[in-house]
Amino acid sequence: MIALPDINVLLALAWSNHPHHDAAHRWFARDAAAGWATCLFTQTGFLRLSLNPQVVGVSIDCQAALHLLDNLVAHPHHQYAESAPTLTATPFDALVPKIIDLCRYFCCYDASLNSSSPS
Repeated sequence: MIALPDINVLLALAWSNHPHHDAAHRWFARDAAAGWATCLFTQTGFLRLSLNPQVVGVSIDCQAALHLLDNLVAHPHHQYAESAPTLTATPFDALVPKIIDLCRYFCCYDASLNSSSPS
């Protein structure tokens, strides 16, 4: 049977500081050859939580999070479980620079709002 690990298992596999990192790797070593899958939801959740320093303990950018996801899904027994394109496929690659620009814009916009004195 093909496994569909939830977001927490994906985080534990990718992040060595995760409290269940070793357990996730034991499971993966034992069962991954039977096949495992991700879907749009698990990939999106993995990226969202990997970008949150309160969850993973460090601050990384979107490219680094995508690289972690790329490493996971490059496994030879991985399958994508939906008809929608994966977040690492070409249609989404073109969006990454736009997302980064939007993040920078909103960070600068928020900083300018916070730096203005109240009237």
